[in-house]
Amino acid sequence: MFGEIFKFELAYRLKRPATYLYALILFLFTFLFVIYGSGPASEKTNINSPYAISQFVVVLTIFGMLVASAIMGVPIYRDIEHNTKNYYFSFPITERGYVLGRYFGSFVILLGIMAVGMLAS
Repeated sequence: MFGEIFKFELAYRLKRPATYLYALILFLFTFLFVIYGSGPASEKTNINSPYAISQFVVVLTIFGMLVASAIMGVPIYRDIEHNTKNYYFSFPITERGYVLGRYFGSFVILLGIMAVGMLAS
């Protein structure tokens, strides 16, 4: 049952425009940051210095955490909003398969979004 729930979560996420919007925002942020070089480095510091790279990774991680909370919180919110917890567990599925299917489905989409966001760098 894990596989069916995993595939459902992937299909649901790929149909949502927010998934592509998050990927586009992270891609554009990274792309513009690299193109314009308006990072934390001063005029005397190169854009590819360890300090500039670490500051860029910190800023990108902050945006990534916001996207991660938006992606990973939706399955939980959908269950609470539609009050489907008791309905799902009346079927012959295990709680572990259900939770892991929802988690890994969202996690794979999140990895894809982050990979697209990092393509520009």
